[in-house]
Amino acid sequence: MQNLCEWIAFYEKKTGNKFDNFPNSNFEFNEEKGFCNWMVDGDTLYIGDTAGDGVFWDALMQSKAKEIGCKFIKFGTPRNPNTFIRKFKYKVVGFILEKDVI
Repeated sequence: MQNLCEWIAFYEKKTGNKFDNFPNSNFEFNEEKGFCNWMVDGDTLYIGDTAGDGVFWDALMQSKAKEIGCKFIKFGTPRNPNTFIRKFKYKVVGFILEKDVI
């Protein structure tokens, strides 16, 4: 079991990103499973920063999406999406592009 600060430190070390709980989002925390933040926009549940047991969080987000009446679950990742495609049956529906402001 880890407390929230320990899970956030784990997330930041693993991803190299600073934890960011986006505005008006919902936050779930479980000492054994980690954390997940999420929000709903229209018929889509968007998953934000998440760390811990992916199987647990995927099942919980599926349950939340059904309860709310969402048709889709979406998230972005800097990781190779093949794991999410294979393990959780996600599909790639677009790309996120970024460039530095000069």
